[in-house]
Amino acid sequence: LADLRFAWQSRQASGDIVVVAIDAQSIDRIGVWPWPRPLYAELLRQFQKAGVQDIALDVDFSTPSDEASDRNFAEALESAGGSVVLPSFQQPRTDRSTLHVNRPLHQFSEHSWPAVVNVEVGPDGLVRRYPFGEKLDGEFVPSMAAVLSGQYAEKRTPFLIDFSIRTAGIPKVSFVDVLRGDEATLQKLRGKKVIVGGTALELGDRFSVPNGVILSGPVLQTLAAESLLQNRALQWTS
Repeated sequence: LADLRFAWQSRQASGDIVVVAIDAQSIDRIGVWPWPRPLYAELLRQFQKAGVQDIALDVDFSTPSDEASDRNFAEALESAGGSVVLPSFQQPRTDRSTLHVNRPLHQFSEHSWPAVVNVEVGPDGLVRRYPFGEKLDGEFVPSMAAVLSGQYAEKRTPFLIDFSIRTAGIPKVSFVDVLRGDEATLQKLRGKKVIVGGTALELGDRFSVPNGVILSGPVLQTLAAESLLQNRALQWTS
């Protein structure tokens, strides 16, 4: 019934959050994958130039690259003045006896905000719920959507994402267009919050959600943040 209700109703996205897509066009233009860290450093500088409000990178920065590249990215994070959110997540080890926690490297985390990007997949294989945060190694870490919306609290239970919010209305721009400083693209980012993440099919960051829809990771994070910003953090009725 909840899924049917999402299909019947339609709400507009606020437009306050823009997805900066690591799309097929960007991967093709840059020509390598994974990308060197200086590209992300330059992206942060372009965001500053555009006057972006908050920045969330849905990209794993838990392993070192070469020393010069990591230093370049750390300096860009510091220059951004603490406006950048970097992801943490946990995943089962090979023997599934315990969970392994991926966190940003210390030199990155000391100049950024931590956020959890894990989502719960239901028994039917669909994502419906989203947490306000999780405990990683005994320490509470807010979720990415909660940080972007400024609405996190340790004791709040996970909420139902409002899938009646139209994902077609979420503004999206290409990573490579921001990187090259395209003026029209930067204008779309002024005063906005941004989530940077993979939308290209080959990156495999995909989630099945109600009513036969498949969303990329950054779009799902944006939809969760939109639910909070629009006061649509839904709960099951009795």
